[in-house]
Amino acid sequence: MSGPLSEEFLPEAEELLEQMDAGLVTLEQAGQAPERVADRLNALFRSAHSLKGMAGMAGLVEISHLSHEIEELMDHLRMGRLSPQPHIMALISDGIALLRRGVVAAAKPGASDADDTALGEETADYSNRIKQTMSASAGSAGPPLDSLGIPARLSTALTTYEEHRLRENLRMGRTVYAVRADFSLEDFDRQLGLLTGRLQALGELIATVPQIGEPAPPADGTQPDQPPGPSSEQSIDPGRIGFELIIGSARSEREIADGAGATARLTVLGRPPASATTTPSTPSDATPHAARPAPHAGETVTSVRSLTDTVRVEIHQLDHLLNVMGELVLQKAVLYQLARELLDREGSAGLAGSLVKSLHTVENRLTELQEGLVEARMVPLSQLFDRLTRAARKLSRELGKAVDLRMSGEETRLDKTMVEAIADPLLHLIRNAMDHGLESPQGRQTAGKPEAGQITLRARPQGTSVVIEVSDDGQGINLPRVREIAVDKGLADPNKAYTDDAIIEFLFQPGFSTSEQVSEVSGRGVGLDVVARNIAAFNGLVDVTTTPGVGTTFSITLPITLVIIRALLVRAGAELFAIPLSNVTETLLGRESDIRTVEGAEVMELRGRTLPLLRLREHFACAASSQAHTDDFYIVVVGSAESRLGLVVDEIEGQQEIVIKTIGELLQGVISGVAGAAELGNRRMILVLDIPALLDEASNRVVPAG
Repeated sequence: MSGPLSEEFLPEAEELLEQMDAGLVTLEQAGQAPERVADRLNALFRSAHSLKGMAGMAGLVEISHLSHEIEELMDHLRMGRLSPQPHIMALISDGIALLRRGVVAAAKPGASDADDTALGEETADYSNRIKQTMSASAGSAGPPLDSLGIPARLSTALTTYEEHRLRENLRMGRTVYAVRADFSLEDFDRQLGLLTGRLQALGELIATVPQIGEPAPPADGTQPDQPPGPSSEQSIDPGRIGFELIIGSARSEREIADGAGATARLTVLGRPPASATTTPSTPSDATPHAARPAPHAGETVTSVRSLTDTVRVEIHQLDHLLNVMGELVLQKAVLYQLARELLDREGSAGLAGSLVKSLHTVENRLTELQEGLVEARMVPLSQLFDRLTRAARKLSRELGKAVDLRMSGEETRLDKTMVEAIADPLLHLIRNAMDHGLESPQGRQTAGKPEAGQITLRARPQGTSVVIEVSDDGQGINLPRVREIAVDKGLADPNKAYTDDAIIEFLFQPGFSTSEQVSEVSGRGVGLDVVARNIAAFNGLVDVTTTPGVGTTFSITLPITLVIIRALLVRAGAELFAIPLSNVTETLLGRESDIRTVEGAEVMELRGRTLPLLRLREHFACAASSQAHTDDFYIVVVGSAESRLGLVVDEIEGQQEIVIKTIGELLQGVISGVAGAAELGNRRMILVLDIPALLDEASNRVVPAG
């Protein structure tokens, strides 16, 4: 699939799948009470229906067929023929996952009709599961409306779904009311919206039926021969339009009348039978209402305006704008340098002073523009957290472990590119927590813990970074076992003592696994090394804390953006370098006496941990500085993922906002440990260090830290 259609289909499909994931999570949390899940069922039904239509237009037959199957299943649920039991929820979850795989396959470059049919066999199996489930459901639509005391005129005005919701409200012990009101044609849409909002706060709005008005009675007082219309019991003045709103509520007739307003006319259509289940209601507890289904025949169109003010922008367009923004930031620094030179010559009076004031204003506006562009790329982590929740529930069933997954900070926003890049690492961490971290049900009972293990996924902003944590209340990491495996694999010296942090670092080595058996969940040696690699690609950090018998926490720290960054400027010899501040953990003042050599590599002790060192002056063969040499020097402790390294520098010049520029393909791999270049305000070009590359290089020549 290619061309303009794919550019429209893929973002829409992804958004619909996100809505279905989020809706399913909310549906499971709502329980099985029909009055709580009606709106979620409708939302899921509409999403599947929309995806079916879009896939059909795009020529994706399998995706369209699968969406139709899920739509049918959702229709059975919302019509009450099926109840949202766990096995039904699992069936819907599997269908959404299958849809996502189909969309991902269609998004691949060069995708064709053959790619769309690749999931055909799996789709057929899934369709059979749905058919078997629906064939076992009850086919009765319920008793006729007139047998429930509902006026027969409504049978021709309500859709099948609206009839179902009416019966459900009566079954739940609610009273069904009809609220009639007419409005001026000039502003009826606004007035109807206000009335609808008030009624929705009091109960479930089942239907809104246009009221067919009749001519006013003749002047002589005689009545017309024809009976009144199906939804009207009195005339409507010319220039006005009437509606009949059907609402189910546990509120009293007086409360409904007060909410409808003095001009509306209230009628009780039906009261619950004596055997109905009464739902208690308090004045402070508004009854949840069902979202209205798709428009049906006869419904009045009130507006053609869009429901949202959202504009979709492709990420590469935002990348371009952010790069232009970076150039402006660079020119701002150049102008500041020129202004300082002008001030030195002419003083603060005259043009020099005016220039500095204008630059301050420009700087403020540029800061606002930069923050706005960065914000435009940001998406809430709730989108990712919902997907992870679905995956965790499925893993829970596969492992036979009850899991209580808790989330906090899902409103935290992060760059869209980073959100997608960390999706798999976070899934690895949750999988490891469930498989390795949480004890078996018997083990938790022996340890005196609740049967359901607790996994917490939380996020929080921290300065210019975002911290995401995955923690569990399991058994913790068995550090002696990890050391034993590391020795067996030749990663550790059996005669050497290692700190806890050094042992944890072995977990991030490629192919390292503590599982004795290979399964679909774990044991393949693929996991934490992927986490480290993906996080390091974004200049992120990973920290691990673990306590035996209490649990483990993985903390991931990521910068909010990567184009315009704050950097620490350091001097090594006569050269100046920039270190991304997101990689800096701390700075130290050191002396030569603090350094010792272990197997030819320089290291130092830092809070009981061996810290490998790298002298930037020697690594980059920097020319000597004209400044007098002393035994004192600075150590900038940097990190990427789980690794740490001490960079030995001569001076720390301070912090500055920089724009990273590529050094070109010809120099890639020639200059080791360089991520790019940056231009300072004095138009001097300096190198920006590639911390993950320096860590890799240092690990090849430094013995394992311990």
